[in-house]
Amino acid sequence: MIFALFPNREKKHSFELAKGIVQFLRNDGHKVVSEENMAITIGAAPLSSIDPNDIHFIIGMGGDGTLLRLFHKYHTIDAPIVGINLGTIGFLSDIPLSDLYPSL
Repeated sequence: MIFALFPNREKKHSFELAKGIVQFLRNDGHKVVSEENMAITIGAAPLSSIDPNDIHFIIGMGGDGTLLRLFHKYHTIDAPIVGINLGTIGFLSDIPLSDLYPSL
């Protein structure tokens, strides 16, 4: 499976958590892609290296604003979006850090 991972650069520890998620998913045999300006930092392949139609899941890391940005920017990708809550309330980002790896 191909996962598109989008950390929020303004959230504390977002990139370190993203690196762990990339490693976790790779260890399970999955490919992880991210936006070009983040891919190298978190150890993922650049989004441009694949056909966006091949993405199986989108993972947004941040708060509800992060997910809304992803909905808007990547509306043509037909894949479920899951949100990891790095914000305070998280109506849309429903996975808390304490459930991160079991949820993945």
